[in-house]
Amino acid sequence: LAVCCGAYLVMMAAAYGSAVPGGIFMPSIFLGASGGGCLGLLFRYALPDAWDIQPGLYALIGATAMLGGVFRSSISLVVIMVEGTGGISFVFCIIVAVVVSNAVSSWFHHHGVYHLDLERNHLVMFVTGEPPRKFNLLTARNLMAGPGGGGGKKSW
Repeated sequence: LAVCCGAYLVMMAAAYGSAVPGGIFMPSIFLGASGGGCLGLLFRYALPDAWDIQPGLYALIGATAMLGGVFRSSISLVVIMVEGTGGISFVFCIIVAVVVSNAVSSWFHHHGVYHLDLERNHLVMFVTGEPPRKFNLLTARNLMAGPGGGGGKKSW
């Protein structure tokens, strides 16, 4: 399972980097589930049997964490995973996985992969959550003055 996870990570990165139209949603689920399942199996063999380690639960949490880190969807991802598995008793683990994966991936980059793809096109303009700091000292008159703005004169 560890070899499958490592090999799939390399193949997924190569396919995504080469812009092959194959999607990234299901590969992210598979990669996270195989990594989580591998970790669950390692814990099952390393820890006492009284702990009752379930590798399937680790696979679910791994898939959720991978999706949360790649796509940055939080609430919808928790709902999808809880509804898809019927595992309402695992909701706290799923929420923790999403929060931690979002925090770790935000440390690397602020946006998810779909947002980055749209930015790479240079055809879609995004309004950021916060304006640049240089705008704090400007008034509406400063922003509207210039070509096409009339420079404060009545242009109608």
